Amino acid sequence: MTIRFPALLEDDGQIIAYGFAEIAPEQGSLNFISGFIPLYPIGTRLALVQLCDDIPQEKLIGEVYLSSRNLLRLVSIDEEKLSGILEVFESNTSIKAMPYIPAPEGSLPKLIRSKLTRYKLFRTKLFRRKLVKFQYRVEANIYYVSETRIKFLSIDNLQQGAHMIIDLTTPHIEGINIEVSEVHDFGNIMKAYLCDVVSAPAQYYDFALSLTE
Repeated sequence: MTIRFPALLEDDGQIIAYGFAEIAPEQGSLNFISGFIPLYPIGTRLALVQLCDDIPQEKLIGEVYLSSRNLLRLVSIDEEKLSGILEVFESNTSIKAMPYIPAPEGSLPKLIRSKLTRYKLFRTKLFRRKLVKFQYRVEANIYYVSETRIKFLSIDNLQQGAHMIIDLTTPHIEGINIEVSEVHDFGNIMKAYLCDVVSAPAQYYDFALSLTE
């Protein structure tokens, strides 16, 4: 999954075009996509500026490697400056999920709580499905997975420090506990959430390793 973020293209301080940028395959490179981009000779030095709510953020200077009417690739970008972009937008997967904050145990119906105590029915899949109650649940698209971090996009508002649970459907892995460590607002309805993995089943770590190898 490729994540695009608002950006503009500059030539010697002059704004050339507004559009979107994305991480390119080559190390130290970015793509710029727009409705119309002037053609530039290979090796021309240009600047790509990240935008957040139309406010310029980081300016990244590189050399033109590929130039067309709708796509331009800059290479040889300073890796220290690019590291912040990679931290937020680097991706290695695409999984739809619904992170949730579970309802406190005390909010379950009294009858169900008594059955949990007497018969331990929570061990059966059938009853566990009946018990699922969410205090808050959001729709998300996971775009990065590692042993220690999960990144996802969502239009829903989450607070930094929120503790949530993610269940994956492909592959099927339940009970991944995460904490929202960073919130990045793109200046539109979409936000990127960077989360620390607090705890997870063993199969989650196997899956994460398979993506980073």
